[in-house]
Amino acid sequence: MKFSIDRLSVRGAMVLLMVLLSLPMIGLIAWSVEKRHEQAIARSAFQLSRYTATEAVAFERTLNESREVLQKLAQRPDIRALDPKRCSPVLGEIKELFPRYANVVAMNAQGVVVCSATPISSARPVSLHVQEWFAELSKSGGFSISAPHRGPLTGKWVLGLNQPIRDDAGRIIGFIGYSLDLSYQPLLPRWLALPEGLALTMTDQHGRVVIDSRNDAGILGKQFSDTLALRMTSDDAKAGARVIGTGEDQRLVAVSQLGNTGFRMYGIRPLRYVTQDEQRNAYRQLTIVTTLAGLSIMLALVIGRRFSLQIENMAWAVGLVAKGDLSRRIPAAGPTELVELAHGFNQMLDVRLQAEARYHSLFETSSDGILVMDTRSRIILANSRAHQIFGYAPGELVGQDLGILIPERSRLLHAQHVEQYVVYPVNRHAGSSSQARRKNGELFKCEINLTYLDGPDGTIISAHVHDLSQVESASRRYLTAIDTTIDGYAVLSPEGRFLEANSALAKLTGYKVEELCNMAVADVDALSANDQPGSMHRRFDEDRRGRFESVWRSKSGLLIDVELSYSHGEGGAIFCFVRDIRPKLQAQMALGMSVARIRNLERAINEHAIVVIVDEAENIRFVNDKYCAITQYPREELLGRNYRTISQNQSSRLPARHAAPTLAGGRVRKEAVRMMARDGSFYWVESTTVPFRDANGRHTEYFIIQTDITRQKQIEADLLHLTEQLRQLLARHRDVKEEERVRIAREIHDNLGGLLHSIRSHLSVALKEEISPDLSRHQLVAEAMTMAEQALESVRDIIVELRPSVLDQLGVWAAIESYAEQIAERSHLRCQVMIDPYLDERTLNDEARIEAFRIVQELMVNVVRHAEASMIEVEAIRMNDHVRITVADDGKGIDPVQIFGEHSWGIMGMYERARYCGGELKLTRSTNRGTTAVLTLPLEESHG
Repeated sequence: MKFSIDRLSVRGAMVLLMVLLSLPMIGLIAWSVEKRHEQAIARSAFQLSRYTATEAVAFERTLNESREVLQKLAQRPDIRALDPKRCSPVLGEIKELFPRYANVVAMNAQGVVVCSATPISSARPVSLHVQEWFAELSKSGGFSISAPHRGPLTGKWVLGLNQPIRDDAGRIIGFIGYSLDLSYQPLLPRWLALPEGLALTMTDQHGRVVIDSRNDAGILGKQFSDTLALRMTSDDAKAGARVIGTGEDQRLVAVSQLGNTGFRMYGIRPLRYVTQDEQRNAYRQLTIVTTLAGLSIMLALVIGRRFSLQIENMAWAVGLVAKGDLSRRIPAAGPTELVELAHGFNQMLDVRLQAEARYHSLFETSSDGILVMDTRSRIILANSRAHQIFGYAPGELVGQDLGILIPERSRLLHAQHVEQYVVYPVNRHAGSSSQARRKNGELFKCEINLTYLDGPDGTIISAHVHDLSQVESASRRYLTAIDTTIDGYAVLSPEGRFLEANSALAKLTGYKVEELCNMAVADVDALSANDQPGSMHRRFDEDRRGRFESVWRSKSGLLIDVELSYSHGEGGAIFCFVRDIRPKLQAQMALGMSVARIRNLERAINEHAIVVIVDEAENIRFVNDKYCAITQYPREELLGRNYRTISQNQSSRLPARHAAPTLAGGRVRKEAVRMMARDGSFYWVESTTVPFRDANGRHTEYFIIQTDITRQKQIEADLLHLTEQLRQLLARHRDVKEEERVRIAREIHDNLGGLLHSIRSHLSVALKEEISPDLSRHQLVAEAMTMAEQALESVRDIIVELRPSVLDQLGVWAAIESYAEQIAERSHLRCQVMIDPYLDERTLNDEARIEAFRIVQELMVNVVRHAEASMIEVEAIRMNDHVRITVADDGKGIDPVQIFGEHSWGIMGMYERARYCGGELKLTRSTNRGTTAVLTLPLEESHG
């Protein structure tokens, strides 16, 4: 067989080679197809497990975050109050910040929704106690997850996350919950598209579908249809994806548990999607290989002939080169491979010639001196470095005896060594203690290596001379530098013992250098004092950074933080620098405290004030959340824009005296400015601009701190308005008082004065001794008595108007009834007064009783004067903590403008009277007709 193969021609060998190469190629393809099939299944299984686990972990993280937020919300006082009139705005803010939540609700223990982020009708309360999941929620007593259901408020397919709200005694008084929107896509995030055929499905603890990556709304809330996947246990989930099913129904299934919630994430991919690509590739590869094999055999027959002819020509040329004709070159012709072979052989010859030239160059440029001698110690060749070392001119050493380079006392011994070396030519190292002699007679240390060579003219000896004088000088400088460095330096043995140490290390540890050289690292290293022998060397080997920190103990017992920088030398020795890092650690600690202080200061400023930082060109570099909130601009739109441009845009519609804040020219500037937000609303800020300077004193940034003083400005405006109203009210009070005095004076003058004058006239006539026969003294006195009675009645009327006596004698309630009777008698109105029998004089304090009477008195007078009514109803009722007095009429009704008018002094006075007593007065116009006034006064403390 071997003989038959050897006798094959180039063409036959190439054909046979193509056939032999094709057969294993086909077998390899068949084997690789099977392996790729298995690898595709394994790869897809791993990919499926990773997708499933990733989605499960992401959804579980969502549930955990929701649980933590709900627990915190359940502890908030405004949520625990469960007051529909004081719903916490946090519910709406959470819904806006997290779109995955369809709704956020707070419900009482009976399932009635109290507060909801989604608006609900207050007229029709929403009750969730009829929901199936509410019964489970009431039994759980803690955080619970409901079954997927259609949200009654949002109408979306949601998953309820609920946390009980407890009172101070630990009783459940309600629930706070999220409605997790299952149709919200980020619940199953997709940075990359899922592989073809792969589906992710999440089920609850009852096996119902919660989320499906195929967005099939028809299966949500229904039982998961893959019964084989449902049978997979928790051990199967840990084992990864597995193949289930038979025939065309074979599929890869991976399952991941979502903590202890009972939820599962299933990943399913039919097996046909996994293997279809590999089958197509296998068929394609087999077809290609078969075709290529046939073409290769045909080409081998054609090309073989060309190879055989060129090889014969090359064999003839190589024979000539082998005889030493280096100038001969193989002709480059024929097929490409043979042309490359010819080029390679020719290049080899060129490389040899270049190597000879390069060797000569290296010989001349070597850093060591090179001497070539014959067996008689005659120098036949020397490079320039050798001439430089021995102090000779270039070419001066050639032809000289080697003895001129050897000290006189060593020449005889050298001659003996040369003779012995010629007899026994062995390459040897002369050692580093050899001495040589320069041309000027100076002796110096050198290192000599002798090499025996066979040259064309006989035996020659090559000597490499290395000058050690410069090495010794460098070594002395190195030792001086090591001893004077501020860091400690030591050479350690493999066992961790000190071999060398400098004075800095001795000063650091407190030991003498001689003491250190008799100690081990474990004697000073506090962290490795109890280590086993050799552990320090392993510690140096294990730390690949070449640097680590430790704690050493000085001779006095002081602990020192040190940093060791090391490198390994020959024989296992360790060269180590030891640096005291206590100042460094203290600086780092101080720096950390400064950074923390700066961050705390920044946090405090951001929480309290509006902050803007602009550069030298007034372009905004930083704004905090408060600036974005008050200006209503998003941060992305503000950064990079010119601060002055934004300020001008905000203040372009403002008066000139409220111009936008300006940046101070190198000094701190404070000013109060009225600004306009993006939506056109106004606000006031107190702006302080602080310039920042660099080391050269140039302004690089401006730090602008603003405080929202809109509330203060509004209070100032309200105070000014109230002050003006008070001034007008005082002026009105003065006018009314003066009018009242004029009225009383006129009534006394016109009525009481006339009666008293008539009485005086009657009495003066009756007292005369002689009177007219037509008059009798008795008649005059009787008429005077009648007029006196009229005067007394007039006095009583004036007193009642100023302060009814019944108010002091019988109390405020009797005074109100008496005054109502007087109003009915004088104005012919029908007055009804209803006083609560539980009211007595001690119900209100003295000031409240007087003000209550005066307010009711003025209300009834206003009805008579302005209401055009036929009936007045007065009702006084005692409540839990106050008294409510209602005065209503059936007149034309008060104009709302008069209630809040600037010149409604009477109404304003009644308001102030009620407020002075700690009460409140409300005037309303009835829907049909008439006006209703409700006066509320607090009870006396002893009756509260």
